[in-house]
Amino acid sequence: MTYNYIISVFVELVRTILIVQYFQVFFDKNNSLCKYLVSGFMFVATVLVYITFNNVILNMIITFVTIFAIANVYSGSLKKKFLLSCMNFGICCAIDIICSFILGVTVENRNNEVIGMIMSLLIFYVVILIIKKIYKGRIQDEFAGKWYFLLIISAMSIASEYILSIDKGIAYITVIEISFIILLINVILYFFYLSMIEQYSLQQEMEALKKQMDVHELRMQNNIQNERNIRAIKHDMKHHIRELTYLVTDNNYAEVKKYLNSLENDVYDNTSYINSGNQIMDGIINYYICKFKENKIQYETKIVVPDKLDISSYDLNIILGNLLDNSVQSTILTQAPSINIRIEYKMGILYIYVSNSCLENSVTYKNNKIISTKGSNHGYGISNIDKIVKKYNGTYKIDCVNNEFKSSILIHLCS
Repeated sequence: MTYNYIISVFVELVRTILIVQYFQVFFDKNNSLCKYLVSGFMFVATVLVYITFNNVILNMIITFVTIFAIANVYSGSLKKKFLLSCMNFGICCAIDIICSFILGVTVENRNNEVIGMIMSLLIFYVVILIIKKIYKGRIQDEFAGKWYFLLIISAMSIASEYILSIDKGIAYITVIEISFIILLINVILYFFYLSMIEQYSLQQEMEALKKQMDVHELRMQNNIQNERNIRAIKHDMKHHIRELTYLVTDNNYAEVKKYLNSLENDVYDNTSYINSGNQIMDGIINYYICKFKENKIQYETKIVVPDKLDISSYDLNIILGNLLDNSVQSTILTQAPSINIRIEYKMGILYIYVSNSCLENSVTYKNNKIISTKGSNHGYGISNIDKIVKKYNGTYKIDCVNNEFKSSILIHLCS
């Protein structure tokens, strides 16, 4: 019985971790200490009830209480938490019934209890993987193969447990050892997979922050250059006034006009191409205008926004950065590269429209939806934009017609 208790404690620990992973599919990640404290407390309570009473009804009650307690750590409506808890509990019960039926049909021996726990947990693990895949949508292509690898490993593990159940001659301690190793392998592989996803997300955030730093650096350079230009103009203003006075006195109005045009060019000849009044927006757009000029891309811009927008600079940088990165990389392949940018704010809605010329058949489709303009390894830009737009309850539409790729975004802002 001691071995049974040990394997039961380990199984319950992994099950608690999977329950947390289940709720993180439907709720935003919560890394607060509260989540770990509640999960740990409920894990200990569940183990104590199992060891002390070992009663089916009590075990079911404490299992549901554990699931619902973990759900309440996350932010969301009580109704949603209760329904998701019921769904999780129903999945666990259904899996236990299926495992009991399979093992009950094959053979009756004391190994079945251990095998049943491990098999039930492995099936629950497979269900969590499938729910993640369905609910979260397309996993990044770089990790899709790893996802299927996890699924294959878990299926092989379940098959191995079934083979153990039909072998009457295998020793009880051997069953426990093999089952423990199988479960441990799956746990290690799963956390290794999660660490890869986390590393990728961190890398994406670092790239976005680096781009944001480049935008700020360009803005500082613009400010310094503008300041120098203003000082130069102020320094030379008395000379300009004297020259203009002389030309007017001499009735040489053609030269006056030419002189004023030259003066105007000096005033506006700096790297600040857009000046909408919104520093964040101007910094991002001006950063990409420099790229347009470097790549000899024809561009048009219309930016009408207030000085302040109720959207973080990080989110705005992800949206515009990915849109314009995609546009640049797509349009430079054409004979006449061009980009059109239109951004307007009206009545609490921010409208962003970007179009660019593109090659024929340069768009990747999946299930009749555009997923990339540059190939399977560059679909993250579109998914990252979509993620931020959904955060603000907005809409994101893309289309490609007559060798022109169009992106339009509506974001609902408070002010």
